[in-house]
Amino acid sequence: MEFNIPIDKESLLESHGSYYVRDVCVISSMKNELERAKNTFQSEGPEYILEYFDIYYSLIYHSEKLGINVISNVVDDLAKPIKQLNIYLDTVLTEQDIDTDVQLKAMNILKMLVYVYTNILIIYENKIDAKYKETLLMKSRKVSAKRKHDEEEFKLEDKLKQMSLLLEMLQVPIYKLWEPPICEEQFINLIADTCFSFLQNQTIKHQKDTWQVIFHMFGVLLKNYSYSLTFTVRLIQAIKDREHLEQIVPSGIKILVQEYNCRSLVRELVRELTEWQIDEKYQDTAGTRHCANTLIEMTGLMPELMLPEVVYLLKYLSNNSYTLRNCVLSVVTEVVIKVLCNEGMSEEQKQIRNQLLSKLKAHICDKNSYVRSKTLQNWARLHTQSSIPLEMQIDILDKAKNRILDVASNVRKSALQLLTIFLKCNPYSPTLNLDFYEQELEKEITKFRTLKPEGSDTMEAIKRKELEWAEMEEGVRSAIEEFIDLESPEDEVEIDHDMSSKKVETLIVEHLTARRYKEAFLTSKLFGCRNKETQEKLDNLDTEEQINFYFTYMYSLYNEISKQAAALVDMELNRAGNMTTAQMEEIKTCEESIKFLTDVVKFLKIVDSVIPIIRDLLTSTVLGDVQESIDFLVTAHQFQLKNTSQGLAAMLTLMNSTEQDRKKVVIEAYKKIFLSYEGNAKEKANVIVTRLISLLKTINVDDVVHLSTVVSQWTANGDIDNSTIELLWNMFTGKATDVVQDDQVAALQLLSMAALSRKTIVERNMNLISELVFRDKGTTDPRLVINACNMLSIMGNEEVDMDSTTPCFRISLDDPMWENLVQVLMKAYRKRDPFCHSILSAAIEFVYKVCRKPEVFCTKLVKGIIQMITDSNSKILINNKIDPLHLSCFVHILGIIAIRQFCFLDVTVYKELKRRVHVREKKKKDSRDEKKKKKDKSILDISKASASSRLNLPDRIDDCDESFLEGAIADDTEAEFILNVCENEIVTANLLGQYTHMLIHIIKHPSTYADRSLQASTALALTRFMTVSSRLCQDNLQLLMTVLEKSKYPSVKNNIIVGLADMLHRFPNVIEPWSAHLYKTVKDENETVRITAVTIISKLIMEDMLRVKGTIADVALCIVDECPEIVRMTEDFFRALTQKNNVIYNVFPDIVSRLSNDMNQINEDVFRKVLTFLVSLIDKDKQMESLVDKLCMRLSTTEKVRVWRDIAFCLTLLNQNERSLGKMEENFGCFKTRLEDDAVYDLLISIVHKYRNSSKDEVKSVAMRLEQLFRNGEITQEDLPLNDNKRKSTKSSRRGKKARQ
Repeated sequence: MEFNIPIDKESLLESHGSYYVRDVCVISSMKNELERAKNTFQSEGPEYILEYFDIYYSLIYHSEKLGINVISNVVDDLAKPIKQLNIYLDTVLTEQDIDTDVQLKAMNILKMLVYVYTNILIIYENKIDAKYKETLLMKSRKVSAKRKHDEEEFKLEDKLKQMSLLLEMLQVPIYKLWEPPICEEQFINLIADTCFSFLQNQTIKHQKDTWQVIFHMFGVLLKNYSYSLTFTVRLIQAIKDREHLEQIVPSGIKILVQEYNCRSLVRELVRELTEWQIDEKYQDTAGTRHCANTLIEMTGLMPELMLPEVVYLLKYLSNNSYTLRNCVLSVVTEVVIKVLCNEGMSEEQKQIRNQLLSKLKAHICDKNSYVRSKTLQNWARLHTQSSIPLEMQIDILDKAKNRILDVASNVRKSALQLLTIFLKCNPYSPTLNLDFYEQELEKEITKFRTLKPEGSDTMEAIKRKELEWAEMEEGVRSAIEEFIDLESPEDEVEIDHDMSSKKVETLIVEHLTARRYKEAFLTSKLFGCRNKETQEKLDNLDTEEQINFYFTYMYSLYNEISKQAAALVDMELNRAGNMTTAQMEEIKTCEESIKFLTDVVKFLKIVDSVIPIIRDLLTSTVLGDVQESIDFLVTAHQFQLKNTSQGLAAMLTLMNSTEQDRKKVVIEAYKKIFLSYEGNAKEKANVIVTRLISLLKTINVDDVVHLSTVVSQWTANGDIDNSTIELLWNMFTGKATDVVQDDQVAALQLLSMAALSRKTIVERNMNLISELVFRDKGTTDPRLVINACNMLSIMGNEEVDMDSTTPCFRISLDDPMWENLVQVLMKAYRKRDPFCHSILSAAIEFVYKVCRKPEVFCTKLVKGIIQMITDSNSKILINNKIDPLHLSCFVHILGIIAIRQFCFLDVTVYKELKRRVHVREKKKKDSRDEKKKKKDKSILDISKASASSRLNLPDRIDDCDESFLEGAIADDTEAEFILNVCENEIVTANLLGQYTHMLIHIIKHPSTYADRSLQASTALALTRFMTVSSRLCQDNLQLLMTVLEKSKYPSVKNNIIVGLADMLHRFPNVIEPWSAHLYKTVKDENETVRITAVTIISKLIMEDMLRVKGTIADVALCIVDECPEIVRMTEDFFRALTQKNNVIYNVFPDIVSRLSNDMNQINEDVFRKVLTFLVSLIDKDKQMESLVDKLCMRLSTTEKVRVWRDIAFCLTLLNQNERSLGKMEENFGCFKTRLEDDAVYDLLISIVHKYRNSSKDEVKSVAMRLEQLFRNGEITQEDLPLNDNKRKSTKSSRRGKKARQ
C-alpha cells in the first residue's frame, strides 16, 4: 500500500485508499515502543519504519505533551536510519531496471522516514526557539542556567549534522522513484518546511555552517526539483517576519548564484521585495525595513548583478514610503561604490554613474527628513570611498551647506558630518589656506596672460560664460517650469523644420544670450532633442525630472558652444603667433593649474562661509548639533582653514553650560587640538606650551575664564603632565632661554589655571612667586602682578570644614609679602598704570582670600594712597586738584574694598564663627557623652535598678535638646551681628564711610567731573556701597535712576545696570518697585547698553528675581533689534523662558496690548515679527484655546482700529482646533462690529479658509459655520449640530437678548 504524505497529521488517521495510522500509541507506553523500534532498526535497517511508523507518528501527535528531552533522544535515534537510508537508496537506484514492488517499497520508506524526521526536527526546533524566547524575558540565573542546559542538549554541531544528512539525501537521484521521475510537491515541501523552520529561529545567525548547508539544500531543490515558484514567496515572507534574516539571506543568495547559477533569482527577489510595498493595504513598517535592509545587503555582496536592477528600482524614488526611497538610494550608493568608480570605466558607465548620482543629489532636498539625512550619509560614504567625480564635489558641498540649517536635527547632523568628511578626504591638500590659494590663482592667471598672444584668453571666455549663466540660471528655470506643460509649443515659436541640429543648437544659444528664455526652452523642447531614444526617456520621466533634464541640456549647450568658439579663436591665434610645442605644453599646464586652483578656491569659499553658521549652531539646544559642529571646527583647524579661530573661541563659551556633556565635548576637542603630539616628553611639552600660549594671545578676557576651566580639567585628568608644568615654571622664572615678556606672563597664567585642580602647584611655590613678582618683576610688568595675585588667591579656595579644630589657611599680616604688595600697588597708583584698576582688583581679591586681617591691610593701603596724594613730592595734586585718573583709581579701590569687606564678613567670617560654635558645641557634647558613658557604666554595675531611676531619663533628654538649641541661638546671634556691621559700619562709618559723600558728590556733578572713566568708576563704587547697606541704598536710589536715565556715558549705564542686579539680590523689596527703569534700558540708543540690559534682565527673570510683567514687551522688541547679537540673546532668552510654567502664555495678552499702544508707536511690521516669534513658542492646545478667548474679548474692549488689526493678526498665528474655532464662534458677538474694517475682515476670514479644507470633519464644520457668520453676520438654527446642546443654548440666549433689546 502506498504512503501518501498528508496535508496535516490528522489526515493519516483515516483511510483514503492509502496507508493510514491504525493505532496511536499512548504516552505511557511510548518509551518502550521507541526502544523496540530502535532495536528493530539494528537488525532490519531503514525498512523498520514500515512497521514502526505509527510509533513515530504517535510522538508527533502527542508532541505538545512531551518533554524536550524525549524529542531530543528521538532526533538522535532517527539520524542513524536517515544515514542508512542514503546508502539504501543509492543501492536501489543504481540498478538498471527497478522492480515495481521494490520501487514502491523504497519510495514508502523514503517518504515515511523523511516525514517523521522532518516533522520531529521542526517540533524540536520550535521547542528550543520557545525556550530561547522565554529566557529573553526572564533574567534570573536559574532560568539562564536551564537555557544553557537546553542548548547543550542540541549542540550546534548536532544541528549541522542533521541538516547535512538531508542534503546528502537530496543529492541522491531520488526522483527516479516516482513515475514520471518528478518528486511530488508534498515531499519537497517537507524538506523546505524544515529549512525555513530552522531559518526562522533567530539563533541561526550565530550558526554560519548550518545556514550555509540550508542554502545548499535550497540550491539543490531549485536546480533539480523545480522549487523556484514557491521558494521566492516563502523567502520574502520569512524576511518580512524575521529581522535576523537581513544578513543571512543575502549571503545565502550569493551561494545560490555562485554555486547553483541561480542568477535570475536576484531579479525575481528584487521585484518581490519591493512590489508588495506599493499596495496601500499593507502597512507593515517592520517588514518594509527588513526588505530594504536585505536589498542593501544584497547589493553590497553582489553589486554587479544588482546594477541591471537599479534602473527598475529607480521608479520607487517617487513612492510615498520613505523607507523604500532610502533603500533605493542606498542601493544606488552601493552600486556606484562597488561597480562604477573604477578608473578604466567606459563612457557609457560614466554616463550611468552620473545619472545615478544625479538621482541621489536630487533627494538631498527630499520632503522627508529621514530621506534627506540618509542621502547625506550616502554622499559621505561615497566621498570616503573616492566615488564622487571631482566636477560634482563642489555642487554637493554647496547643497550640504544649505542643509546645515534644516528644521530636522538628524538632517543637520548628517550635513555636518558630510562637511567634515569633505574636509578630511579633500582631494586638494593637507593645508587649506584660502588666502594662499587665492594668491596662487592670481599668479597663475597672470602667468597665463603673459604666455598667450594678445586677445586669446580661453579661460577668461569660459569664466565669463559661467558668470553669465549664473545670472541667467533663475530665469531659465522659471521659464521651463512655466511652459513645461504647454501642449502646442509650435504655436509660440517660429522655426524652420528643415534646420540642421547644429543650427538649432546655435539658435538656442542665441535665444539664451538675448535672455529670451521662453523661446530657448520651447526650441529645445521642439527640436533640441530629436533623438528617438532621448524622447522615450523623456516620456518616462516625471515633471520635476523633465525640468532638470531641459535645464541641464541648455546649460551644457550654452557652455559647450562657448568653449568651442573660444578654442577656435585660440587655434587661429596660435597659428598666427607661430607658437612652439613647448610653449603649447606650458600653456596647457598653466590652464590645468588655473582649473585646479579655481576648484580649490571655490571649495574653500564654501567651507569658509559655513564657519559662521556652525558657530551659531554651537548654541543649539540639540546636543548632536553641538558635537558635530565641534568635530567640524576641530577638523577645519587641523587643515588650517581661515576663521576657525573664531569658531574655537565660540566653543569655549560652552563651558558656561550646566550640561556636563557639552563641557566634556569641548574639553576633548581642545585636547585633540592642543595636547595631541607624537614625540618624546620634552618635545611634546614644548609643543603644548607653545600652542597654549598662542591661544592665550588670541582669545579675549571672557574666554580666558573658560579656558581656565578646560586647563584645570586637563590637569585633574593627568593630560598635562609634570614635564609641561616644569617647562612653564622655567619660562616664568626666566630659567628657559629666549623667553619674551609676553610668554612669561602667559606661562604664569597657565600655571594658575593648572593650580585650580592641583593646589600643590601654588602651595609649594608661594614664596617663589611673591619674591619674583612683588619684589623684582612686579614693577616692570603689571600683568605679572595681576596673574600672581590670581594664582595665590587659589590658596584661599579651601572649603570650611565644620568638624575641623583648626581654621582655614590664612597668612599672617606680619609676612613681608604684604608689605611688598602694598609697595607694588602704591607704585602702580603713582605711575597711573593703565592696568591700575585690574591690579587693584586682583590684589584686594587676593588679600581678602588669604590675609588673616584683610581690613588692616586695606586700611593701610587707603591711608598710604591718601598720604601719597597729599604729599607735594608725588605731584599728584596740581593746583590743589587731583588728576581724574588717580581719582578714578582711588574711587575704584573704595568700591572694591566695600564689596569685598561685605563678602568677607557675610561668608568667610560667618562660616568661621559657625565652625567655632560647632566645634565648641561638639566638645561640650563629647564631654556630656563621656560623662553619660561613665554614669551608664556605673549603673550597669548595680544588679538591680529602681523604676524611679529610669523615669529620670526624659529629663536628661530635655537637657540635651536645650544644648542643641544653643547652637541655633548662637547662629542667629552671629548672623545678626554681621548684618548689623554691614548695615551700620562698613560704608556708613569707619574709613570707607568718610568717602560716601565724595562718591555722591562726583556722581551728582558730571559737568564738574566730566571724565568718563571717573564717572564709570564712581557709579560702580556707589552701587557697591549701596549693595552693602540698605539704608544707603534707599537714600540714593532715586539719584541712581536719574543718572541711569540721563548719563551720556554707556559705561556708567552698564555699571549701574549690573549694580542694580546685585542690589536686587540683596534688597529685592527695595529695588523691585523701580524695575520699570531697568526695563527701559533695553531701548537705549547705545548698543553695548542694550546688550548689558538684555543679559542682566534675562538672567534676573530666569533666577526669579524679577517678576515677568507687561514691561517684558520692551525686551520682546529686541527680537527685531539691528544688532544680531541682541537678537540672538533675546531669542535664546524667550526659548529658555518656555521651560518655566506658562510664563509666555500668561503675559502674552499684556504684551499684545503694550505693543499695540499708540504711545509706543510700534511699526506694524515690527509688531508682526515679534508676535510671530512669540506665538511659535506656545504649543499647548489648551493655551491656544484660552488665548483665542482672551483675544476675542479684547477686541470688544478697545475702539482703536490699529489694535483690532493687531489682535486679528495674532488670531491668525494661533494653531486652531475645533474647540478654539468654537471659541471664536461663541465670541462672535464681541467682535462682530470689528469686521467692518477690511483689514480685520481679511485676517479673520483667512483663518476660516485655512481650516475649511481640514481633514477633520469637526474642524471643517466649525470653520464653515464661522465663514457664514463672517459673511452674513448671523447663523440659523438648522446650521447648528444636533448634538451640540451647549452651543445651541448659547446662540438662543444671544438671539433672545437681541430681541429684548
